[in-house]
Amino acid sequence: VTTRSWEVAKIIGTIPSPYALKGLQEEDSWSLFKKMAFEPGQECKSPVLLSIGKEIVQKCGRVPLAIRALGCLLYGKDESKWLSFKEKNLAHISVGESDLMNILELSYYHLWSSLKSCFAYCALFPKDYEFNKETLISLWMAQGLVIPMSESQSLEEAG
Repeated sequence: VTTRSWEVAKIIGTIPSPYALKGLQEEDSWSLFKKMAFEPGQECKSPVLLSIGKEIVQKCGRVPLAIRALGCLLYGKDESKWLSFKEKNLAHISVGESDLMNILELSYYHLWSSLKSCFAYCALFPKDYEFNKETLISLWMAQGLVIPMSESQSLEEAG
């Protein structure tokens, strides 16, 4: 069993002492963030983005899921969006057991509304339900949740 919660590990009790995973090394954390947040070659163009990125990585506490979520959130955004993120959100970010959910929630709130609807649609299914990708996309299309980004894009491609 893998869990971030010591309480869950105690309840499960399958082994006498749970093995605590260490976070990524600082260099690996930064490498993951760069891969998620920057287009190739973009990183060196702005010392401001570099500074904000380093601050984000530090706040993420070497937790790969947090680093990836925030990197993806800022991918392709211009400097003003990064500065806005820093001013509005960065002070409130830390990674503890409940804080990771806050980071994931933050990335959810920045999704396009059509993607939020698709994501919310998945809540209609029971816990541990295994989705078939094609069936799920067909259901989204039937509900009018899939919106093509261009005239040349099919509904299936958009889904």
